[in-house]
Amino acid sequence: MTASFIRASLIATAVAYAISCLPAYAQARINLSSHDREAQKLFRVVIAKEAAPARCRYATDWDRTTLDADSTRVVHAEVGLTSPTLTGDFRTIVDPDQQADATAFCTDGELKSYTAERIAEFERSSEPRMLIDRTLFSYPAFNQARTKAVVVVTHLALDGRFRLDGRIGRHPAGLGVEAQVYIKVGGGWRFLRSRLLGIG
Repeated sequence: MTASFIRASLIATAVAYAISCLPAYAQARINLSSHDREAQKLFRVVIAKEAAPARCRYATDWDRTTLDADSTRVVHAEVGLTSPTLTGDFRTIVDPDQQADATAFCTDGELKSYTAERIAEFERSSEPRMLIDRTLFSYPAFNQARTKAVVVVTHLALDGRFRLDGRIGRHPAGLGVEAQVYIKVGGGWRFLRSRLLGIG
């Protein structure tokens, strides 16, 4: 066994060990597929369109809600028949630079606890209003050349309360679903248009 082979083996072992010691989030960044890397670049633009995230604004996984026939036709009209949806690590793709506070991402169970906590705080305070929003993202649908993409974004108004004449009122829950269309220009992604898929 040559010295160069032993040295190469030791280096490979050290690299593997270093990677295994990284948090899962960091490991996911290393193991991105080319498709996921493109989604990551796209989401830098998608997130820039969103308001600064409050606590529990985002879920911890992709929205896998099945689109109805009309919504599916809208997506197909923009990017054609796409390959099966890939689902790379959500946080790694949506927040690649870790700009959002970790509390912006939470599970449905954590959201339920946060909502109860926020309502209790509001009722004890003199705040004029409160609103709990949630934003869901689908994994991007790309055309074959990866020069155009659609992200289905769902904005949910989960709980809204206000004070009026000394009493607490409540806004009804609501949602808006849109297909955000992006195009690739000069190697970077740019927002093109938004197409409404549904409101409620």
